Amino acid sequence: MGVADTIIGICGNIAALVLFLVPAKTFNTIRKKKSTLDFSGIPYVTTLLNCLLWVLYGLPVNKGNVLVMTINSSGIVIQTVYILLFLYYASSWAARRKILGIFVFDIVATAALGAGVILGVHSKATRITILGISCVVLNIGMYYAPLSVMWLVIKTKSNEYMPFLLSLMVLINSSFWTIYAFLLMDIYIIIPNTLGLAGGIFQMILYFCYRKPAQQVEGDTRSTSKADVEIGRMEQKQNSTRTF
Repeated sequence: MGVADTIIGICGNIAALVLFLVPAKTFNTIRKKKSTLDFSGIPYVTTLLNCLLWVLYGLPVNKGNVLVMTINSSGIVIQTVYILLFLYYASSWAARRKILGIFVFDIVATAALGAGVILGVHSKATRITILGISCVVLNIGMYYAPLSVMWLVIKTKSNEYMPFLLSLMVLINSSFWTIYAFLLMDIYIIIPNTLGLAGGIFQMILYFCYRKPAQQVEGDTRSTSKADVEIGRMEQKQNSTRTF
């Protein structure tokens, strides 16, 4: 790795860490209410699986990509904390059982894939291909969430459920990782982050196209608590597609 890609990778790590920490606001609301309310636990178990797969991809026996491993290892710890908090405050046993089941599946599936690829596949190039495709497929599947948020903005002609700071961080994060991927010419990092960059640009365009006039914002009569929950759910969807 050269100096340029290392610097860009470190910046990408910082941006991704900020995005990983965005749901802390949601969990503060959950803590105060002592209930998960209408929030879903799916974004956290999905992001956990995403981080687990990217750690496998960045292992020394495969790519040996330290920057990919460090941010996704941090993501694993953060998402696990979120999941444990969600399980503790889950509003129903059904919700708790569902998230716990997916959480266990994430761990078992990743362990099985890792053992199978590392121990059963001797070609480093083949291991990279299998893990890289797995990461890309999962990331592309996860892009449905922000697409639904963007569609909601277009449908309602309001950016109320697409917080500016979050959309900006999505753009910054994807920008750093896209540059990093092209510096390394790693196709498996290029694909999801290029899609993320395109999505981030489109989000910013939508934000300014459907920005409310100041007087309209002041006259909004929605209840604060309901708005907070709805916006929190949109933030969950946005954060479910973090590549790193």
